[in-house]
Amino acid sequence: MTITLEQALPIVRGIEYELASRGAHCALGGSVLHRGESAKDLDIFVYPRNCHRTQTPEELLGILQYLFPAGRDVTNDDYPGDRIRFVVMHPMSAEAVLKIEFFIFLHRFPAQ
Repeated sequence: MTITLEQALPIVRGIEYELASRGAHCALGGSVLHRGESAKDLDIFVYPRNCHRTQTPEELLGILQYLFPAGRDVTNDDYPGDRIRFVVMHPMSAEAVLKIEFFIFLHRFPAQ
């Protein structure tokens, strides 16, 4: 299924609304952002909302698991080990399903 930027915006805004009330934000990325459409998936990046009370990547993953119980953690070797990847199959209509890939980057602190 191809998703356009115009189709993606209401989805991303709805997800942002749910995340913001739980202390997180999201940002659109991938082909939908820089080409205006994708035939593969919708990439969304998730990050803590408050820099004074930051959340761990595992806490952010927990929020996604709560919001999308049918989603699955697909963190694997397809990408470098600096991120968590969570996939949701989102129904767009009776015959079309959109794959949403959420990315949570792991924060690393310099050795002291």
